[in-house]
Amino acid sequence: MLTGVFAIKEYGGTPGLIEGNAHQVLNQLIGVVIVVIYDALVSWLLLKIIDSRLGLRVSPEVEMEGSTCRFMEKPFSETICGSR
Repeated sequence: MLTGVFAIKEYGGTPGLIEGNAHQVLNQLIGVVIVVIYDALVSWLLLKIIDSRLGLRVSPEVEMEGSTCRFMEKPFSETICGSR
């Protein structure tokens, strides 16, 4: 966003807000909004694909036991969870 504020015509060819071109800040804001929307949609799509193939959650049994006790190395999990 600040690129639109501090842009200098001599360096980039387009003046920014400091040089009186408020339209450049608007261009930057539109770009930021488009990127945020795009990233949200792609993230949602990828999560839906992963959820349909693998699932995003562990089973209820693992959730109740605690994933630390199930997936950690044996000596560490025995220290935290006790021997099973």
